[in-house]
Amino acid sequence: MNQQTDPYHDHSSPEQAQLMLIEQNRLLKLVASGQPLETCLTEVCHSIAQLNPGTHACFLIADAQRVSFLQVIAPNLPAAFRQRLEGALINEFCIGSFGDAMYRGQPVSCPEIANDDRWSSEWRSLCVAHNILACHSEPLIGLNHLPFGLLMLCFEQARIRTDWEFQLAQFSTQIASIVFERDRTDLVCQDREKQYRTLFESIDEGFCICELLLNQNGEPQDYRLLEVNSAFEKLTGLEQATGKTARELVPNLEDFWLETYAQVVQTGKSIRFEQESIALGHWFDVNAFRIGEPQRHQFALLFTNVTERKQAEKLSRQATEIETFRVSLVDALRPLAHPVEVQATASRMLGEYLNVTRVVYFEVQGADYVVERDYVNGADALAGRYAIESFGEKVLKAYRAGQTTSASDVTADPNLSPEQHSAYAAIQIKAHIGIPLIKNGEFVAGLAVHNATPRVWLPQEIALAEEVAERTWAAVERASAEAALRNAHKQLESALAAGAVYTWRWNIPAYRVIIDAKFARLLDIDAAVATTEGLPIETFINWMHPDDRVLGFAALQQAITTGEAYTSEYRVQLATGEKRWFTARGQVEYDATGNPIALLGALADMTVAKRLEESRRRAEEDRDRFFQLSQDMLAIVHMDGYFLQTNPAWETTLGYTLPELTAQPYIEFVHPDDRAATVAAADLIAQGIPLHEFENRYRARNGSYRWISWSVAPFIEQKLMYCVARDMTDRKSAEVEREQLLQQTQVAKEAAETANRIKDEFLAVLSHELRSPLNPILGWTRMLQTGRLNAPQTQQALATIERNATLQAQLIEDLLDISRILRGKLVLNVVSVDLASIIRAALETIRLAAEAKNIQIQTMFEGTRWRVSGDVARLQQVVWNLLSNAVKFTPEQGRVEIRLSEVGHHAQIEVSDTGKGISAEFLPYVFERFRQEDGSTTRQFGGLGLGLAIVQQIVELHGGTVNVSSPGEHQGATFTVTLPLEQIESPSLPNSSELFAIAHASLVGIHVLIVDDEPDARDFQAFVLEQRGAIVTVVDSAIAALQQLNQVMPDVLLSDIGMPNMDGYTLMQLIRSRPPEQGGMIPAIALTAYVGELNQRKAIEAGFQKHFAKPVAPDLLIQAIADLVNISNSSA
Repeated sequence: MNQQTDPYHDHSSPEQAQLMLIEQNRLLKLVASGQPLETCLTEVCHSIAQLNPGTHACFLIADAQRVSFLQVIAPNLPAAFRQRLEGALINEFCIGSFGDAMYRGQPVSCPEIANDDRWSSEWRSLCVAHNILACHSEPLIGLNHLPFGLLMLCFEQARIRTDWEFQLAQFSTQIASIVFERDRTDLVCQDREKQYRTLFESIDEGFCICELLLNQNGEPQDYRLLEVNSAFEKLTGLEQATGKTARELVPNLEDFWLETYAQVVQTGKSIRFEQESIALGHWFDVNAFRIGEPQRHQFALLFTNVTERKQAEKLSRQATEIETFRVSLVDALRPLAHPVEVQATASRMLGEYLNVTRVVYFEVQGADYVVERDYVNGADALAGRYAIESFGEKVLKAYRAGQTTSASDVTADPNLSPEQHSAYAAIQIKAHIGIPLIKNGEFVAGLAVHNATPRVWLPQEIALAEEVAERTWAAVERASAEAALRNAHKQLESALAAGAVYTWRWNIPAYRVIIDAKFARLLDIDAAVATTEGLPIETFINWMHPDDRVLGFAALQQAITTGEAYTSEYRVQLATGEKRWFTARGQVEYDATGNPIALLGALADMTVAKRLEESRRRAEEDRDRFFQLSQDMLAIVHMDGYFLQTNPAWETTLGYTLPELTAQPYIEFVHPDDRAATVAAADLIAQGIPLHEFENRYRARNGSYRWISWSVAPFIEQKLMYCVARDMTDRKSAEVEREQLLQQTQVAKEAAETANRIKDEFLAVLSHELRSPLNPILGWTRMLQTGRLNAPQTQQALATIERNATLQAQLIEDLLDISRILRGKLVLNVVSVDLASIIRAALETIRLAAEAKNIQIQTMFEGTRWRVSGDVARLQQVVWNLLSNAVKFTPEQGRVEIRLSEVGHHAQIEVSDTGKGISAEFLPYVFERFRQEDGSTTRQFGGLGLGLAIVQQIVELHGGTVNVSSPGEHQGATFTVTLPLEQIESPSLPNSSELFAIAHASLVGIHVLIVDDEPDARDFQAFVLEQRGAIVTVVDSAIAALQQLNQVMPDVLLSDIGMPNMDGYTLMQLIRSRPPEQGGMIPAIALTAYVGELNQRKAIEAGFQKHFAKPVAPDLLIQAIADLVNISNSSA
């Protein structure tokens, strides 16, 4: 064929492409709806037939090994053809288009099947028989890039496929691949779900999936179990857990679990750990890990119950610890030679091992039991002698029967009597173990373990205590026997050294005693008879001192009766009358039938030893007497860390008895801060180095600490320390008080020096600030008096005089304000104040000064509520002071900023500048009176250092605060004032029209009488009032004023206070005593240099309506006069 003229090679038209797109959308929706594979591929075949009539599509799906075609989907082909393809081996087509497309994974076309030698004759015949003359095969490729089947487009004409048909093949294979991967994924998911379920339910470990629950703040508060396996319930004991929260299942679950799982969810890091849950009563080995996206807050737990292993480990560890303890106990007791040391060491080691409050080893002595030393841990010592009946009938019966008693809570122990319950409560014991020691059928000793809190005793703990009791008994007996043996050896050695050892033999059947010749000579009897025939036993007995005969003979009889070794000590009275001490020892001899026949023994003369012992006893009594009477604290201390003996001065000083002091190591009494130094000092003493004037603190019985000074002499061989201690607490307290007094004196001295320096600086500044304005005032005044100044010079002179006079007036007003503040007399006239108006008024006042220095002033008003309750004049004084300081300390072309804003329930005024700034050193003193950062004579800026102190006081009187901040010098400063916003209605300030009226008040036609003894003041006041149209009459005394009132009745009286002969107060009182027609009701103003609340009150009480301090602003005086006239007219 000529491909160029073949119509089947036409490219697809836009209409075909649009139809293909429609079919593609329809088929994809079908796939997405979950329809089976065969249904979806059948629809694809129908779409191909519809889009390209005459073309029949066939899908062949291979098996997993790609050996044969497992499934054939060809709805538009004959059934016989479909049946022949199903199950056909793929290699049968390897030479044809099917096989090549399947194995090579690439499209293959066959334009003429009948003549294509690649096909077997059988398949060619089959295709031709079903009118399939040409075909195109397209492989179906999976995500693993391997073909899983193919698409065959069958044509009824022998031809090659067109581009449109190629696009149809591509379109169809894409849809088929999507369907196949969908189903394969579902199968995999189902298989994995099945595997997961099998694993989930078959593993022995517990497994659960949980969701972390957060509160509204995003904080973990619980977790919910979404899914659990069957082992979960078995390992935890929690039933029907799915869907429930941990707190629902275990309300008292420990916080550890939630905190740990929250960490896993938040960090994404898995955690493997072992932890015990007391609430569940189990140990768990847990592997926790986050699952899914972080925002899902899900995690999984794989765990197993390891309680049995933990218990086994605990038992093994306890067994090892007990065995180690046994070895340590044996090693510790082996070298001890003193029974009390054995008891103390064993009690201490057992108490420390069991971590109990007290361990007591006691010995039964007759009707009592004796505690030499006990181990205590935060409890009182019980060393002493007690009646054995105090155990109570039931406990004592058990002890005598050799039965160990124990109680985990003594308050519930029925074996204890009420007296015992009270006794245990008194020593704060709640649990105990009691172990009796029975030897030869007798209750001889015991060991008790006490604890201050209830405690369940473990069987191994009770067994260990019983073992320690037995070992302690054995060690005590060994130590006692060794001590007795050492004493016997010492006595024998002494006797042999003195040559005072004698032998004797008592022939029991003959009742005669044979003694050696040396003993016979000592007794002054015939040695020949005594050494051969012997002497009657009565003679031997009579040699004994009368007081010793009964016990001496009884010892002989006991030895014969029991067969035990004979031991006795008695005195012998010689013929000379001398009495000598002897120690007798012997052993009974028996015949073959067991009858006693003789008692052989030896006598040792112990007289010298007895005398030495007596001397030693007396010396000890003398020492004890000295010990008891000494005011110093004397002690003998063993180098193992325990007191052995102390004198009463210890109890007097610290309050402890000797048993209490010896019951625990002395280091327990030492202040914790002094223990290291005390241990170091003890190490030096143990090396044989004496200690002098070592000081530390000891705890007294009342819990306080007292300073002790020590002098210690070591005795290395005896391992003893002899100590002399003195209470130095009073001396230490005196030293501390003296040091504190010295520091206070130094602080007071420095404060006084600082105050003097500040005072001197202030006086110097005050002198300078008061005198400096006088120079231009006086100078220009004299120039004016000469009359030689022209008009501009005159204006300059007057302006200079006014400026400096105003400066002096301001200085005086600042001093008066400080005086009022110091005396608590600063009074506020509270009205409703608009802070914005206050700021604008202050800005007008300082604007000229700012313009003179080319300083830019920026204002910012934020918010709408700026009204506060306060004194208008004082608040304006605050703002003016801060602004004038800002302008004053800001260089030319600088910037000043004032901001008014609302901050909560407060109005806030911030004044910032780019000026000189404030150093960090001076910043804390900014608001102190009379303090200036530069007080030297070369300072650049004037002033008394009072302005900011006044500002602070005024602001605080208004219930506000003022603060300052500055980055440092030359970096500007910011002052911040906060004032509480007005909450209720208050009298309001005059509005702008009223303010204008005040500034332009007229006094035309008002008659004013001025009374002042100072001509300059009087003339100035008259001049000011006449300028506003007033009719003025002036007089120079109070008397003249009264005379004037008799002639003319003025509208207003303006009077000075301080005048000769009669002051203004008296004048006003006389006027008010007059009837109205004689001036008794005339409005009056006091104008005086006497300022302060006291003077103002006196003026009002005298009868004046107003009081002004000189100098007074003319506008203020004019308005006051106008107000009084208006009030007077209204009253009339």
